[in-house]
Formats: sequence, C-alpha cells, structure tokens
Amino acid sequence: MHSDHILGLIGFFQTLSLQCRKKPIDIYGPKLLYNYLTENIRILNINLSFPLYIHVIEDREGNIIIDKEYKITFCRSNHGHDIISYAYCLVENNRPGKFNVKKAKELSIPEGILYQKLQKGEDIQYNNKIIYSNTIIGPLRSGRKIGISGDTRPTSELCNFFRNCDLLIFESTFKSTEIEKAKESFHSTAFEAAELAKLSGTFRLCLTHFSTRYKDLSVLLNEAKSIFFSVDIAYDMRTISIPYRN
Repeated sequence: MHSDHILGLIGFFQTLSLQCRKKPIDIYGPKLLYNYLTENIRILNINLSFPLYIHVIEDREGNIIIDKEYKITFCRSNHGHDIISYAYCLVENNRPGKFNVKKAKELSIPEGILYQKLQKGEDIQYNNKIIYSNTIIGPLRSGRKIGISGDTRPTSELCNFFRNCDLLIFESTFKSTEIEKAKESFHSTAFEAAELAKLSGTFRLCLTHFSTRYKDLSVLLNEAKSIFFSVDIAYDMRTISIPYRN
C-alpha cells in the first residue's frame, strides 16, 4: 500500500471510532505495514474505540484465516524489488452435492431430520435398510473463489494462485501502449490483466486501479475485452453478483 492509502486507512479507523465501533479489526500485511501503521497511530496520538490487531505476513504464500465456511489465502505479488506486496484470495469451502429428491421419495424417506442427515453426508437406517448418503447426494460442489491482486506486475506465480477464480479483481493501471511505463512502475496493463485472467481459467474479471490519465475508462475495458470474454470496470460502491457455477 502507498502512504496515501495507509493514511486513508487511518482516517477510516478514526471514522469508525467516531461511530463508537467496539468490534476488533484484524489487518494482515508485511512488516513495513505494521511499522507504518503503529508509528503513525502513535505520532498522531490516535485513540481508537476498538482493538486493532496487525498481523505480519512473512511467507511467500499461505493461509491468513481458515474459517468453517471459507479461508483467505495470500501470495507474494511483484510491485518492485524493494517493496513487499501481496495478493489475496477468498475461497469458500466445498458445498454438499445436489439432493436427489426424486430418489429419496422413491425410497419413501420422510422429509425432515432424515433428509438433513443425508445432506450432511450421514448414512441413515430406515425401514430396516441402511441408506447410504452418497446414493442420494451427488458429488461435492466447489465453493466460490474471489481473487484480489493489489498493485503488481503479472507473474506465473499469481496465475497459479488465481486458478479458477469466479471473480478476479486485478489492477490495470495502463493501456498496452504504455507497457514500458507499466514495467518501470511495476503495474499491469488492461491487456495483461485479461491475459492473466484467461490463462488462470478465471470466470469473470473486474479491472481496477486506473491511471488518472484515462478520463474514459472504456479504452481499458475494450482492450481487456479484446482477449477475454467477461470483463467489468470497478468503481466506488459497485456491487457485483457472483453466482455459483455448479
């Protein structure tokens, strides 16, 4: 994150304090982020109304959070030789397979608790017969996966990390005509973002982090769409629906 991003984050914390927030906030990032945040909060003498926990990431790739319904993973990105930066994915756990209601009715299984047990993968006994869950419930279905790049050059490591994303939010600071500028500043072009989305098997791409030189963002959108089928443009407060694919 740039210094203006971090100062904006601190301002956001102050706003939450003015709203009397009590619930803790966890921040994950490199050591420099920890140092910058803690020092600015100390120097500015900011007193927050809620606990702020800053967790330092030191590995190249791994898990941040493993929850009963999802996990958040991280991977090193490439925003310059002297800058440690990360990309993130939110990955839902697999969902149960589809319930074969027709087959359950053929076996005269009553709705309710027995349906619930089968849905959870439990075998049941009914009418003096053992009914195995996998004869009623189909194979597990994948949860959704959302990737967020942060500022970076495209890399093969990120391509693997974002494999099969349902939605990938990737930076596209420049047009491909500014490729040298993108390389110098360790950013990506709209074309490169679309290329990475295509190679990674991403289902939908959302472009973000645009240079202010582009007053009309359709030039970036059209460039990405020239090689990738499903591309959107990010803007403040936009809502994007992410349906399950199976």
